[in-house]
Amino acid sequence: MDRPRPGDVDLEKLKPPVCSIASLACPVVLVALGWFLTTPQGNEFNRQLFERLYTLGAILMTLLWGFVFIGGVILGIGLGIRAWHAKETPAWLPKLAIGINIALPVVVWLAAGYIK
Repeated sequence: MDRPRPGDVDLEKLKPPVCSIASLACPVVLVALGWFLTTPQGNEFNRQLFERLYTLGAILMTLLWGFVFIGGVILGIGLGIRAWHAKETPAWLPKLAIGINIALPVVVWLAAGYIK
């Protein structure tokens, strides 16, 4: 039986980075959604959906978008951990995805505090 030479890659052992890429997409989607909600169209969307409920609408809007954003961060971190445990290749991509999913909300939260 031939021994593999250095540099040879066993294509059957490679795992495509599906969860890593999905994990990297989560913060991009959240930033896009946050940007949309700051536009006049996003404001009109919230107004049509929640305004007729008055105070309850404001509470529901806060809960909905809070759950969406926190859920998106948790989903991104979970997919990154799933990719890490599945040993997706390249090995650095799941770690990058987890780092971005943890760092981006912190950076946005700190930047929002300094901008206002």
